[in-house]
Amino acid sequence: MMPFRTPEMAFVAAACAWPRGPADLATLNRIAAGKPDWQLVARLARVHHVVALVADALASLPEAPPLRASLAAEAMPLLGIALRQAHETARLVALLGSHLIPTTVLKGAATAARAFGRPGLRQSIDIDLLVPQSQVSAASALLSGEGYVLEGDLQDALRRGHKDLLFHHPGTDTTLELHWRLFQNPRLLPVPAQTVPVEILPGRDVATLPPLEEAIYLCAHGGEHGWARLKWLVDLTALIRCGRIDAQELYETARRRRLTRMVGPGLVLAHRVHGTPLPPALERDMARDWRMRRLVDLSWQCLAGAEDGRELTEREGGTTLKNLSHYLFSADPRNLWHEMRYDLLDRPEGQGLLARIAGLATRLLIRKPAAGAPA
Repeated sequence: MMPFRTPEMAFVAAACAWPRGPADLATLNRIAAGKPDWQLVARLARVHHVVALVADALASLPEAPPLRASLAAEAMPLLGIALRQAHETARLVALLGSHLIPTTVLKGAATAARAFGRPGLRQSIDIDLLVPQSQVSAASALLSGEGYVLEGDLQDALRRGHKDLLFHHPGTDTTLELHWRLFQNPRLLPVPAQTVPVEILPGRDVATLPPLEEAIYLCAHGGEHGWARLKWLVDLTALIRCGRIDAQELYETARRRRLTRMVGPGLVLAHRVHGTPLPPALERDMARDWRMRRLVDLSWQCLAGAEDGRELTEREGGTTLKNLSHYLFSADPRNLWHEMRYDLLDRPEGQGLLARIAGLATRLLIRKPAAGAPA
């Protein structure tokens, strides 16, 4: 176990354990008795997008900390947002389906239903829908007809090899990402062939990824972002702790599909933070795979490198740690080429090739540790 250095970060991590058990409550009470800096607790909860979970944990303490009421008030609107997003997700899936566009819900209301059993605990800032690339234009037109405004250009996004389009509805302040791939790098993770129904509202089912496929996707998504937020890790640990997936089966599946470096670090972090099982095969693989060990180290630095409530982008060298990890997921030259191609070509218009190469070198070679990060 690699504990957090501050009681405030330890409290937030314990508050995010779900389902919450007696050991988690004992940890929360022990840390609360030491009178941590409650303002820092609140700041960390906001940075890690786990305000609702921390507010729910505070409500379980026998003595009310100073911020219990204020954080509960902050969490209350999140339930309304989650319910509106779930309703809108179901409505849009039905709309696209009526035009014969198969749609898969990624994360959001589907993950909230599967991992937490009720809305409002998982904070989500947008709706993610996945459609076949051949039907992106038709889906985009339907969304535009519903008042969604496309930010960017469809043909430009396809030309640049992007994975999604970003829409915003000014009337409801809803943000939506329309995906045709799971990740920018097409080699990272292919779109699964199968979907399963999940009830996100009473009587309202939507198609989403099967549990193991979802867990692999969540690991890849968290890894791509350096696991910099507890929110992404909590999705994984909740699925394991509530019995939706088995950590051993998940890792064995990853081994068969050669996805160990995407799945392994997430399982290691889940074990360190929330005590989920660590598959023996993962321990053996880490002992002989330096890329896996480096990914775990980088991920831990991104997650726990600054326990003062700063975003990863605000820490010195923070984003470099995240960007470097992208080149470690696979030793396949095709994976490295796609990462390098995106870093070189997807730059602001007017930026010359030399500036792009310099930018790539900066991302790869300047590896300053995040302030306060463990060595």
